[in-house]
Amino acid sequence: MSTAYNKLFYFSFSDNLYVAKAPEVSGACCDGMTAADAYTALDDIIDLCADSCRQNRIPLYDPLKKLESTSPLVLEVASHIVKSRKSVTLLQLQDLCYYCKVWSLIWFDTPLYREEFQAWADGPVNADLFRKLQENQTVRPEELQFPHAFSDSEEWFINCILTAYGCESGDDLCAISHAARMPETGPEVTDPKRHRPPA
Repeated sequence: MSTAYNKLFYFSFSDNLYVAKAPEVSGACCDGMTAADAYTALDDIIDLCADSCRQNRIPLYDPLKKLESTSPLVLEVASHIVKSRKSVTLLQLQDLCYYCKVWSLIWFDTPLYREEFQAWADGPVNADLFRKLQENQTVRPEELQFPHAFSDSEEWFINCILTAYGCESGDDLCAISHAARMPETGPEVTDPKRHRPPA
């Protein structure tokens, strides 16, 4: 795992130590008396960061992957998610689509899809999804059929998000956002039955 990431090494004259960093891995920075010491310590830190991501259900960035975009719509992404999960609540579906967009911007600097989310009083809401499914508390594949030919990298990416968040309940997804395990780039998430525009 650690060999896949870019690594930076330099000698700190102020500390009289070798410093090693992996810019793509948050928190991966260390030092050592020799370059070899710093390199070994950095490998260990990258592995620890990867374990922490898996334990906390945070998607793990793969620097070897590039997103080959086929320009899907949010409804097509949502349809793919529902088909993969068999059944999800509207709250979970809104959140999972939202997380797909957030993490695609973070990892690849490009959105998985173009449609926007609105900061409603109780969470991120995509208007297209809301209009299509507002009467559904639970969404099943037959209720959302928008097939799309995703690229291999898009399918891999969506599966990363589902691996990290797909088994979480709506309440757990809310708790994750409150625990700051998502980037601070979006609103909070709560019960889909209480979705409403800001007063």
